Amino acid sequence: MKKVSLLLLFLSITLSCTTSIDSAERDRNREILKELFLYECISNGYPEIEFPKLDHSAGVYFEISHYAPEVYLKIDSLAKDFVSKIDYKGTYYEEINKKGIFIQSFDYLKTEEFNDFIKSLDKYMYEYK
Repeated sequence: MKKVSLLLLFLSITLSCTTSIDSAERDRNREILKELFLYECISNGYPEIEFPKLDHSAGVYFEISHYAPEVYLKIDSLAKDFVSKIDYKGTYYEEINKKGIFIQSFDYLKTEEFNDFIKSLDKYMYEYK
């Protein structure tokens, strides 16, 4: 009986540690997607700069995260769509006819809508080992 109790205690501790590691890893991967979104907004917002040729961060994000490839296409698509809808009218930038791509993208990162979208991508996350 003592052995069974010890085994159950060990399994309980192991499973609780695994859960917290998984949760931390999931949060880390969500943050990577948020950073990638911002990168893609800047890249798509200034196509004349050919940002991906100057900065290879997107490849690094791909390497260090644990998502299926279609997630990166979803992030890129969302960033393109978001940037295309950014307008300077009615903003601080109206007088100079410029878009505030970085600040508006960064503000969008903080919205519940965006965070719900990022959480919805968990189903594409690979298991960690």
